[in-house]
Amino acid sequence: MPRLEACYFVKPDQAYWRRMARVLEHTAAEHCAGWQVRVEELAAPELEGSRSFVANTHKLDHFCALVEAAEDGTELLLIDADTMILQPLGDVWAQDFDLAYTVRKHTFPFNLGVVFMRVSEPVRVFMRVWRDENRRFFFDDKAHRPARQRYGGINQASFGHLLETGALAGLRLHTLPCEEWNCEDTSWPRFDPRTTRILHAKSAMRQALFRAYPVRPEFAKAMHWYRAAEASINTMTRTA
Repeated sequence: MPRLEACYFVKPDQAYWRRMARVLEHTAAEHCAGWQVRVEELAAPELEGSRSFVANTHKLDHFCALVEAAEDGTELLLIDADTMILQPLGDVWAQDFDLAYTVRKHTFPFNLGVVFMRVSEPVRVFMRVWRDENRRFFFDDKAHRPARQRYGGINQASFGHLLETGALAGLRLHTLPCEEWNCEDTSWPRFDPRTTRILHAKSAMRQALFRAYPVRPEFAKAMHWYRAAEASINTMTRTA
């Protein structure tokens, strides 16, 4: 049975994460029949620093522990909680890979909000190495900065650095187009509910959804679909 795992934590000014978690849970249940779906609220991290770096470091620590505990052969999707599923995902497992991630044509060449893997000891080893490299960058801004300029963020900077240094050489890697599998800020203008499998409501779209920031033309259509999904879930909840 494939598994979908997501996590989040809530600060006082970020209660909307529970709403996003519910959207992911409901849309995953609709389109990933037969999968085990878990969207987990974590305790707040003890780390201090950039909000995004803290959140993503906390998330990666949690994901590493999940992979460590998973049985060999487990088909596992690690996904950000600010996503929704629009199409079935199961045919990804027909591809031959240990780890699959989403790529784009952009200064930062990939987004790690969606990562598929088949658990094995080499994958567990990689997750430990990635977690440790991520933490090294978290506590050493001088080491982090060059990779951040090439890949963005902290999970992506540490992952990209490991790609460069050959730490993933023993894994079968597969790339998936963001436009279909992780429709994030660079792909929003090409959002199409007939072909987009995962919508990633990050950054500016998230601010527009929950903090009344301007709705930009490039994500207006995608945001409409997200709002419609949340409204439908609210209706189902009230009438259940």
